[in-house]
Amino acid sequence: MRVLIINPPSFDDIVYIKEGRCEARKGAQITQPISIGVIAALLEDHGFETDLFDFMINSVPIDKMKKIFSGNYALAFVNTTTPTFKFDKRTAQLIRESNKKIKICGIGTIVTALPEEALKDKSFDIVLRREPEYTALDISKLFAKKRNPSIKDLSKVKGISFQVDGKIFHNELRPFIEDLNKLPFPKRNILDSKKFIEPKSGEPFTVIRTSRGCPFDCIFCTAGSYYGKKWRTRSVENILQEVEEVLKRYKIRNFLFLSDTFTANKEKIRQLCDEIIKRKLDIRWVSNSRVDTLDLQTAQLMRRAGCWMVSFGVESGSKRILRIIKKNLSTKKSIEAAKICRKTGLQSYMYFIIGFPGETKKSIKETVSLAIRINPDFARFYFAVPLPGSELYDTAVKNGWLVSKDWNKYDLADCPVLDASKVPYNQIKKEIRNAYIRFYLRPAYFSRVIKNLNIREMTNLTKTAIEYFSRWSK
Repeated sequence: MRVLIINPPSFDDIVYIKEGRCEARKGAQITQPISIGVIAALLEDHGFETDLFDFMINSVPIDKMKKIFSGNYALAFVNTTTPTFKFDKRTAQLIRESNKKIKICGIGTIVTALPEEALKDKSFDIVLRREPEYTALDISKLFAKKRNPSIKDLSKVKGISFQVDGKIFHNELRPFIEDLNKLPFPKRNILDSKKFIEPKSGEPFTVIRTSRGCPFDCIFCTAGSYYGKKWRTRSVENILQEVEEVLKRYKIRNFLFLSDTFTANKEKIRQLCDEIIKRKLDIRWVSNSRVDTLDLQTAQLMRRAGCWMVSFGVESGSKRILRIIKKNLSTKKSIEAAKICRKTGLQSYMYFIIGFPGETKKSIKETVSLAIRINPDFARFYFAVPLPGSELYDTAVKNGWLVSKDWNKYDLADCPVLDASKVPYNQIKKEIRNAYIRFYLRPAYFSRVIKNLNIREMTNLTKTAIEYFSRWSK
């Protein structure tokens, strides 16, 4: 049986990141939708033929897409996110127009949180709730046996919602995958790694997901609803087998070690770094962290093992806002994390969010002032977005804070849908624009950045910055 796996295009010339809880416009770089590559590999391991297309990074005309969709496929798996949901449903409709026999399955955080929203207009026949790999395998096995399975047959597949004759059924959830080592490495040859460029070096890079799940309670994040609250990690050996395969087969040495919280278990991270050093692997990599889970010893070891940058979610400079969003951090910890990075030679990339419930002009000022005081190498300022699957979304629905359910507007770069702060949308938009200006157009920032870059890196980052701010200004 042949299966179609798709990362849909956006249809608005904006490139989006679509991987797990990462659902945002392209910033300095675009990361691979590695999960659909794992689905493709898992299905092929079990005897299915798969065709994987990333139309987000490889745009093709609609007529060519429809020709692809008309192939002899029994199933299609369509990758979705909240800000692209309208486009994802349009792609599903194009599949249905092109192939009357195919069954269309949606995966992603929004269909996990709002399965009825995905099924009600019949764009999708089935949606996969939570992590999708083994659910996709069970669906494929079922359709390989029966091209038109009954309600009774479908009801046996854990982790799906489906629609038959206008009635929607919700099956019990599938338990999270305890042993992530059992998942195969993703089918990278179709994901076209050469189109994913690391901005500083200008070289190709790829994604390796090291763990899933997040034990923390931030109200704006969908990680807990999609991958669960328990931190599950792959073994060091399993991660490095994938690294070595990428080095040997694809000649790629730049990596994003993707995790909901990479440094949640410092002992595991130290083991990983020790083994990278021991094997003398010539790699460069970046990861994320919480500011309270990175210490000097771990940072030093990460730097020796090839890490050059760590990203952190600082979110707000207001203690009151941090309490509201259940980000149990102190601003002191954020400052310390940046100092640790500078001391060990790691670059820091820090994220800030403006527009949370209870936000005021004063709290926005505290956030921007904290960003300048921390003085990371890079900073990003986002809108607060009530993404389905987050506590913030549930609270916003309960309190009547949602101005719109036009999912395209649920965009971290420009989100006019949440009316929960004391600062109106247009003012928040202005404050975010001014935050970028205040942060990046400082003489002290320019002198520090230029000092730490060679000519090649400076050229690459300048090109990336021009491209990024050109998109941002539009």
